[in-house]
This record gives sequence, C-alpha cells and structure tokens, in this order.
Amino acid sequence: TYDDRVFFRFAMTNNSAGAVTVDEVIFQLSAIVGIAQAELTDFTLHEGGSPLPDAATVVVDAGPGTGTITFADLAGGLFTIPAASTVDYMLTGDVTGLVPGDTISLELGPGDVTLDSQTVGGVAARPATHSFARQALPLLAYSEEGSSDIDFSNFESGNWNVGSQAVGQVDNFLWQVAEMKPDFGEVVVVAVEENPVDPHLYASFWNRVQWDATDGTGFNDAVDLGPVRYDDTRMFGAAYETNSGELLIVAGHPTKPGYIKYWVWDGCTWTENEDYLLSSNDSDVRWIDMASKPGSNEIAMIVSTEPWGTGPTRYDVLAYIWDGDTNTWDDSAHTQFTSTGRVTMDSISVEYRQKGTYGGNAIFMWNMGSTAWVKEWDGSSWGSPWSRSTGYPTFHGNLAADPASDDLLYAWTHDQGTHQDVGTVFFRGNFNGFEDFFEHENEATGDVNYNRPIDVVYESAAGHEGHALV
Repeated sequence: TYDDRVFFRFAMTNNSAGAVTVDEVIFQLSAIVGIAQAELTDFTLHEGGSPLPDAATVVVDAGPGTGTITFADLAGGLFTIPAASTVDYMLTGDVTGLVPGDTISLELGPGDVTLDSQTVGGVAARPATHSFARQALPLLAYSEEGSSDIDFSNFESGNWNVGSQAVGQVDNFLWQVAEMKPDFGEVVVVAVEENPVDPHLYASFWNRVQWDATDGTGFNDAVDLGPVRYDDTRMFGAAYETNSGELLIVAGHPTKPGYIKYWVWDGCTWTENEDYLLSSNDSDVRWIDMASKPGSNEIAMIVSTEPWGTGPTRYDVLAYIWDGDTNTWDDSAHTQFTSTGRVTMDSISVEYRQKGTYGGNAIFMWNMGSTAWVKEWDGSSWGSPWSRSTGYPTFHGNLAADPASDDLLYAWTHDQGTHQDVGTVFFRGNFNGFEDFFEHENEATGDVNYNRPIDVVYESAAGHEGHALV
C-alpha cells in the first residue's frame, strides 16, 4: 500500500469594502478510483498556516466514485476575510490504503471561486486525475559557477532529463543539501548563499512536478530562512523525521559562536528557534551531518567545531539527539569529544543501523588528524569510544547503512603526500571495534583538501542484500 497525504492549497480574495465571513467550504471529490470513505481521514483546513478547529464531514458516494469534504460553522463562521484582502488556505488530510492505480481529484466548489494555485497529493494539479503511487526517483540538484540559480535534472524512463532551473535567487549558491521525504513524495533542497556579508539559508521543495517555497506565491522559488553562519565549510544540515515526515533544518548561528539555529517544517508552517547553545566554549560550527532513525521521529546530529576568536585552542566533536515527538533536543543524550587536533574537512558522519538486533542504534564517526574515531548510541546510553590510526591525515568520510541489516560501511580518503588512498571499515553486530579495516592504494585523485572524491551507498534490491558500492 501507499499511504499518502493530500495537500490542496488555494487563496480567497475579498474585493469588497467590508469584511466577509465564510460559513461553509465544500471540496468536491471526483474521479475516485479504489478509495473508500474509511480511507479518507483527518482532514483539516488551515488559514495562513494555522489549523482551523472545525472538523470536516467527509462523504464519498457509492458507485459513481464522487463525494464531498465539507467544513461548516453556521453559528460563528469558519473564518473572516478582511476587506480588500487575499488570504492563503490549505486543506490537508490522510488517504490510506492506496495501491498503484488509485486516483482522486479535488475541486473547490461549487461556487464562484477562482484558485490561485492548487496541489493534489503534493503534486501540482494537472488535467484529469493523479495516481498517488510512490516510488523513489533520482533527482540531481546543482549550481553552476557564477550562477544565481539552483538547477536540477530528474531521472525518468531510463534517462536523465535536460537540466533546468529549479530556483532563481540573487546571490550565487555555495553549498547544497538534498533530502527525500520518507514516503518519496517530496524532496527538499537546502542551500546557502555565497555571500560573506549577509549569507542567507534557503529551502525549496520538489513535489515531482514543481519546485515551490510553499508560501503560495508561485513556483520555482525558495523560502528565505534568514541569516546563518558562512565560511568555506558546510555549516548546515537537514533530515526528515521518519514517522511524522516533518523536516528539521539546522545551521550555525550567524553571530553567536557555539550556537545553532534550527527550523521545523510540519508541511504547513515553519517553527524557528534562534538560539540553541551547543558548546560552552567559544567555538565555531564547521561541519554538520544528520541522520533519521527508522520507524521513529528521532534524528541524530554530529557537529565539528573549531576555536573562535581568542577562545581556547580546542576542537570539539559534538553529538546530539533530536526528539521529534516533543520537538526538542535531548540534552541527556548529548556527548562531547575534545581534542587538540582538528577534524579535517567533512570527515564526520552519522548513520542509523536500519534492521536486525542493533537496528535503531546510531553510529557517529569522525577523523582527527590520522586517527579515526567512532561512538554508538543505543537509544538510552553511549558506548565507549573506539579509535584506530589511519596512518596518514584523513579527509572526507561518509557512512552508509545496509537497509537489510545492522551493518554499516565507512569510507574515507587520506593523503600520503605523493598520492591519495581510499580506506574502508565495516561495523557489524555487537560493536567492539573496527572490522575489515582495508586500505585501497592510489585510488583517489585531486587535492583532497578541497575535493570530496568519494562516496558510499548500499543497494536495496532483493538478492543484493549487503552489496555496497564505494
């Protein structure tokens, strides 16, 4: 089955000289195929991002496959539109038990209403009906040097489409992070401007048809999340909560050392927290990596820091756990590793074990100088840190989780001066150190101080369990 969620955004304009109270809103369901009334639940009407308290009445006709969703408050009125004003609204609801071929189409009415924009199931409205069946399709987002756009190409029917503009902004983009919602219905791209004076962080959502800032102002745009810390490192990250589908974005604070800003997107509204203290010393956030726990709203985050200004010469790696059920950081789960050696480039990574005996445990991995370190969080306590010498300064590391077991694979590059090598290490079962530590000679090219010439991923198809590609 393909459990899904309906998003239907529209705007109402009052052109009169006085305020207008709306008592009833009716959505017409049409072309319903394979969907029963019991599968349409939890419909809510939102005004300007805030949910209205009135419950919906859902009626699906038997036979012809049509019906209505009605919101009514004849006594006090559903909502009031001020004079000469336009107000944005959104209908959300759950549609469960879907299989490929099930379709549904919504219209606002009957009545004299003009839609400014309309989406169905997170996909921009198109003629006829839309299938809700989800599948993971590759999406590439990138920025060309000297361009103020985010471009993209998606992979369909065995081919990459010609690159086109996803988002146009004022300044060039420097760093990007792309994350896919667990139900495959949405991808967010988060990017920071290459602007040393006043860098802002932006987010745009791909719903498989349009790029959208979700603010009701059109498409091919991004929401401006405000100023963030900027440098030659990626000081932000993003991850979706697996159960709720809510999005968490974290970034270094633009002016306060040791602090982060973070935002939560629940599908309708943004919640921002300006000041969260990561470390008590004067430290500067350098790199951030995040991972989502399977079957949970927990998110793990690893952060590397460096001294700020005249602060002490210490380099911290910080590990945090986000509790998505309460939208708070679990301070009891925080741990800190301090060293006099810096974390080289983006050689920090975190990932959850996916299945098996130790499924749901988080592995935190980082490199300091020529030493690789690892720590494990089992949901209630931290294991002892383990370390191993890599022999040479290590740059650029990444963890990948086997979707069929509790195995993980870590891959990195290190610089031997005359050439660069690739290293790999496995984590299996009851973690008690590094397993299958292996060095691949002369495999990396380029200047590892600036390039990340390595990545690792597991295959997910049946019959390929445990297969990893470096």
